[in-house]
Amino acid sequence: RQAGMRVILLERGQISEGETGHTTSHLTNILDMRQKEIISTFGEKYAQQIWAAGDAAIEQIKENVAAGNITCDLKEIPGYLISNMDATQDSDIESLKKEAQLVKDVCHASADYQESIPDLNCPGVHYPGQYKFHPYKYVSQLASKIPGNGCAVFEKSNVDSFDEKSRAVMANGYRVNFRYVFIATHVPLQGFVNTASAMLLQTKISGYSTYAVGGWLSPKTLQEALYWDAKDPYSYLRVDHHEKGDYIILGGEDHKTGQNADQSAQCYTNLESRIQKLFPKIKIADHWSGQVIETVDGMPYIGEVTEGQFIATGFSGNGITFGTLAAMMGLEVLLNGRSRWDPLFDIHRKKLAAIDDYIVENKDYPLYMAKGCLQHFNKIDPHTLKPGEVGVGNYGGKKVAAYRPEKGEHVILSAICPHMGCVVAWNGAEKTWDCPCHGSRFMSTGEVMAGPAESPLAKLPDSKG
Repeated sequence: RQAGMRVILLERGQISEGETGHTTSHLTNILDMRQKEIISTFGEKYAQQIWAAGDAAIEQIKENVAAGNITCDLKEIPGYLISNMDATQDSDIESLKKEAQLVKDVCHASADYQESIPDLNCPGVHYPGQYKFHPYKYVSQLASKIPGNGCAVFEKSNVDSFDEKSRAVMANGYRVNFRYVFIATHVPLQGFVNTASAMLLQTKISGYSTYAVGGWLSPKTLQEALYWDAKDPYSYLRVDHHEKGDYIILGGEDHKTGQNADQSAQCYTNLESRIQKLFPKIKIADHWSGQVIETVDGMPYIGEVTEGQFIATGFSGNGITFGTLAAMMGLEVLLNGRSRWDPLFDIHRKKLAAIDDYIVENKDYPLYMAKGCLQHFNKIDPHTLKPGEVGVGNYGGKKVAAYRPEKGEHVILSAICPHMGCVVAWNGAEKTWDCPCHGSRFMSTGEVMAGPAESPLAKLPDSKG
């Protein structure tokens, strides 16, 4: 819009109600991969450039906040890397020292090893100059600046179809024509890309559910900071100051979406236990989950997937930083035909830096597809479900996913994910249907929450939901 273009933003739900509203908003260029791994996989030049790209994204956010007079609690704070948040005294000191040295030598950035980092009182790497903010306040105020001069934002406007010939999309029965489309949907819609190419990209990304708990510690006694550990999956911690005390968020317990879905409640229990071990006097107040998209080599895919269609996905644990960078890249491509960061995130890169990971990630599809096809499903009668109960089984000769909300009539859906035909699983903690094959998520009433599925779970004719 600032470049003088007419912009239409089509939002499937409401601004920030999805993954943006669930992020813990670590504004950092500290990636999930350690520097040693980045350098061994991609080389020193790449490690240096990816760090600089993160810096550029954070600077862009700071500029947006200043120029737009946005109030979003943006604050510069330190970040810390430790070996293991569950065993803070059992740290791999040499590995931490090496990490700090590589950041200084290769990335030419500030990092130093400390024998005892604040509040956790264990060895770690200190990274000055990191940031945090309130994601909803930031994004909602950015969106409010779009309307006018031919620009508009339409919420609750799901894109139902693409018309390649006329360069248009359909949403809520309306046709929107365009010259250029940026698909910012976490997992990209297929758009104008042929099915084979879209499926190939989907084999290179995987959805992981991640969980967080938040609680209060009064009075304020901790340093505001960000923390990560080096486990796999790793844990992440954020401390905020408020009038009533410190608000502390601990996240982690990641697992592939749709797999172990019945254990989601246990993930929260585990996080509660761990945050109470770190801060015995904390009072747990909130629980929520999100989804991160991982790629086989650990780096995002950002760029034109076909002429005039820009996508961005695979941000892993750096969604706000890489999401901002993707927007910067999209504008550069639109204005100049290319972006300075294109080589870092090339969607069509051929080399699979982690062929073993590629094989491991994609073994799940045939496994869960076969399980869904061959597994014996008991007959169920969805009408007998009590409030709060769910059932997956055979009903009327079809595999169904049935749910009876605490208040209201039962909902009977097809249990078959419309993406690739796997059988969905119930996530009791979030009350969603999750696909174990490629990570699609659906509301309890069948609507798409996250792709790659682009259509909802089919409601069966006798459903009253």
